[in-house]
Amino acid sequence: MKILSEAKINLTLDILGKLPQNYHYIKSIVLKIPIYDEIKVDYSDKDEVSFENILVQDSNIEKVKNLFFSKIGKSDKFNIIIKKNIPVGSGLGGGSSNAAKLLLLFNEIYNYPLSDEELISLGEQIGSDVPLFLRKEKLLLIQSKGEKIFPLYVKDYEFYFSVIYPNIKISTKEIYNEVKEVEIKEEKSEKVIDKLIKSEDFIPYLGNDLEYYAFKIKPELKEIKDFLLKHNALNVILTGSGSSFVSFFNSPYPLYSLSNHLEVFQKDLNRKFQLFLFHALGWEKIYRIDTQK
Repeated sequence: MKILSEAKINLTLDILGKLPQNYHYIKSIVLKIPIYDEIKVDYSDKDEVSFENILVQDSNIEKVKNLFFSKIGKSDKFNIIIKKNIPVGSGLGGGSSNAAKLLLLFNEIYNYPLSDEELISLGEQIGSDVPLFLRKEKLLLIQSKGEKIFPLYVKDYEFYFSVIYPNIKISTKEIYNEVKEVEIKEEKSEKVIDKLIKSEDFIPYLGNDLEYYAFKIKPELKEIKDFLLKHNALNVILTGSGSSFVSFFNSPYPLYSLSNHLEVFQKDLNRKFQLFLFHALGWEKIYRIDTQK
């Protein structure tokens, strides 16, 4: 059995308050995008989880198996191989997506013993971003720790964007630990939703409150954003807690120009970037247009 596990970007991320157990109340508009991990699952005489392309031990996969099989009263064994194409530690949600897609696959294998609500409850126990990947919709508003999810049904909007992973790993916990106080300010998410409903240009209003704290921990990220802003982007934002950046354009030509300039820039920084290019014809119609698919 083979399944694909997609990535996500945060178009907005507002930090609105603090919650018990050191969590933060957030509001974020999330868009799923076509960068895919490939997951192969087979019955086996022993439990095994392995990863291609990287050296990593992902406890999320063990949590998925333990929680799901405990819930349905089974103890079958599987060999799970995950080919990682979504960069690890990038803010693109790869680990959460893997967990969600495995929950959905196991539920299908056992003829749907768990309801959507039960799957979401399990997802919340695995990670804050897991529930959003249990939904089929591509454009979502998430709130609280991420467990409150609302699909956004708005008119399609055509644009181009790039995702750049600069091979800098940031701990999500470390970023949020930097958030000592929450300022009262206009919510980017609500502003963007208003623009989307009115079919107006929303790109200038995109933003991420975690950028400030990420730049404090990794100052080189600010240098990378400044570089991206110099190359005809309408807006550049950090996705999630980083370290990937999303740049937005109204035509494809700056994308290919950016690709050429990035080759020189990454050599100057002695760092290898990963670049993904996209054309969004609508919220459910997003296509990779780079050559390294």
